[in-house]
Amino acid sequence: MRYCYIFGLILIFLLSGCVGRQYSYESGYNATSQDRVLYTQVLKTKVDCSDCSRFFGKEVFINGRYYTGDVALKCCLSKNLIDTDIGLKKVYIHRVVDRRKDAKGISYTSKYGKKWLYDTRPSIEALFVMFLQDELKSRGILVVDTQTSPYTYKLDFDINSFVADYVYGDRILNGRMYGGLRISNINFKRELEISTKQQVRELRATQAKDFDFFVALLAKQAANKVAQVIASF
Repeated sequence: MRYCYIFGLILIFLLSGCVGRQYSYESGYNATSQDRVLYTQVLKTKVDCSDCSRFFGKEVFINGRYYTGDVALKCCLSKNLIDTDIGLKKVYIHRVVDRRKDAKGISYTSKYGKKWLYDTRPSIEALFVMFLQDELKSRGILVVDTQTSPYTYKLDFDINSFVADYVYGDRILNGRMYGGLRISNINFKRELEISTKQQVRELRATQAKDFDFFVALLAKQAANKVAQVIASF
């Protein structure tokens, strides 16, 4: 009887691991070597230095493709100094979770009209965390490993959806990401929906890895938007 009970527990555990695909970041993240390579590639990308709030509809040339997003890939802040007369703003990144039911987020149509669904191979939540840390620090906001005081902002972010479509004949990728932001401290609590989009033209894609770099760029845009929201408080 005891062995049957143990076997039953093991079976429940295995089955529960198959319900949905969910990743989480809590006091650290599991970035793969591929994620880190993409992160480095994005940071090294040379693009026009644009003000965050004036990028909508502006096209830049990246890796031989024309790229349009709804937020700047690089923000030129005219002043990035910490005012020592006021309290330093601190953010604790508590949890970032990929809540998509399926990683197949890219609809691909071949030149023969056949259709596939491609996986988003990079770890979007790990990339988002790395980019968010950079975006916050660039704005003079301190990122801490724990909620050091009641006035430290606690941040949770859910990646709810990533959808993209690519038609080989048009050579255009359209992508969009949706997420839910929750930020709070002892005096403050807010929940916001975050969305960001992109369009890539002249993209010759034949396999899933051809999309990885642009998935990373979309994660960076989402991190940029979240950092802008926090900086406005």
